[in-house]
Amino acid sequence: MYLIEKKYLLGCCNTLIGVSFIGLSITYYKRSNKSNHIEVPDTVLKNMNIELKSLIAEDKKIKAIKKYRMVTGVGLKEANEYIDLLSKENLN
Repeated sequence: MYLIEKKYLLGCCNTLIGVSFIGLSITYYKRSNKSNHIEVPDTVLKNMNIELKSLIAEDKKIKAIKKYRMVTGVGLKEANEYIDLLSKENLN
């Protein structure tokens, strides 16, 4: 008696292919959602920088990060790095 008999082999292969396809689809979906970067015109970015710098000056760094993420669509890490850069410019 075989572990996988001939009559079940085709069903097992189809199931394995289906599960692999679902796994790859989920991985692709998660990766594509992370890159929601939106192109922002320079004038909007300059005006936003003024507002972000004022939020940083008021010790509202988290609000500044949220605003930057909302407008540009970047991830948390990128937004945090950008706000850190602006705060260093604010100190100088």
